[in-house]
Amino acid sequence: MLFGAGIPLLYLIFAVQMIVIYWIDKLFCKPSSLINNHYDIVLRVYKTPPRYSAELSDITRNLMYYGLLLHIIVSFFMFTNTKIFNETSF
Repeated sequence: MLFGAGIPLLYLIFAVQMIVIYWIDKLFCKPSSLINNHYDIVLRVYKTPPRYSAELSDITRNLMYYGLLLHIIVSFFMFTNTKIFNETSF
């Protein structure tokens, strides 16, 4: 989503991707007699993850600020670059 400001079509592509993934999980990962009553394909492949502390969420939250800053910088570059958006394109 870093380049979403310069290429707005990426937001639509991302939304369609999330919808497709949701429906694939909903349709093919439900319990049935064909898959021996397993409730999710992921449960058959992966083990239970280790327990994480609150430190992981704090690190993730702090990294989000850097992601937002990077998004603003890339957006500013795209909107001010005359090779991408010139005055005659509007």
